[in-house]
Amino acid sequence: MAAPLNPIPGESLRHLTLTKYTSTPLTLPGFASLLKLFPNLESFSFTTNFFTYDYQFQGLTKDIYEEEIAMVNRLVQTEMTDRLGLGRFNWMGEWHAAVTEEQRLRAGIMRSG
Repeated sequence: MAAPLNPIPGESLRHLTLTKYTSTPLTLPGFASLLKLFPNLESFSFTTNFFTYDYQFQGLTKDIYEEEIAMVNRLVQTEMTDRLGLGRFNWMGEWHAAVTEEQRLRAGIMRSG
């Protein structure tokens, strides 16, 4: 079979691990874009914490954060089940990781500024 004329840049990637603590948080549209960019993912691991989102989105509540988590989990599970079949994809979303030292430092600087 000939290679496609316009291959998708991330189509060879099978395993993806993302950790976000200090950069712009990844939200539902971002996850949808990642799943399109990497059509052959077999495993996807994501780690973050509430502070990452709270820092970026003023007025964010724990309830809104938990709703976002549920929507992302649903999106990833549905998309990957459609692609690979039930139970054939490894998704691990760790949304309640401990606050990092860098996050503590940023919070301290913001309070003193």
